Amino acid sequence: MKKDLSYYMSLNYPIEIVKIPSDEGGGFMATIPQLGRNVFVGDGDTVEEALKTLEFVKEEWFKTYLERGHDIPLPEEVEEKDYSGKFITRVSPALHRQLAKAARKSNQSLNQYLVQILSSASSVEDVKSHIDEQLSHLCDRIEASYNAMSSLVYRVAKNTQTEDKPDYSQYKQQFEKNIIAEGFKTGDYR
Repeated sequence: MKKDLSYYMSLNYPIEIVKIPSDEGGGFMATIPQLGRNVFVGDGDTVEEALKTLEFVKEEWFKTYLERGHDIPLPEEVEEKDYSGKFITRVSPALHRQLAKAARKSNQSLNQYLVQILSSASSVEDVKSHIDEQLSHLCDRIEASYNAMSSLVYRVAKNTQTEDKPDYSQYKQQFEKNIIAEGFKTGDYR
């Protein structure tokens, strides 16, 4: 089977649905944690609206990934194993002391403090992945801008060989149009 947009859209990625508190606007938020819970996210007044928005977001990101040749991970297989929520790990006495002090300082038990740290670490990975993608996108745009400017400089230099002073406004307008058009092609409307 060809791995095109319809292939990836047909895959069954696990989705998380969370109720948004009314003091934060209410409604529901749907995410695909495996692909980045801060990137693949949709919201709406109902679960159905949140899922519909998520499908749109997923399709747009998949289009972008495919256009740029980025790998799209396949859904992880869901393990049938039940987890108790408990695990034992050994640390050095110095680290144990440091963590216990930090937990007391934040008015938490050591267990609560460690859960907070571990939860934050997984969120950081999602953010890091998103930042890496955005940096790649930015590098592509910088390269396109550089190429456009190089072309502009060449044309201006070629035109300045005549006695007349060249009209730079037409080049400036064309350059701005190219940058705006590039932003619309990539979905970056900022």
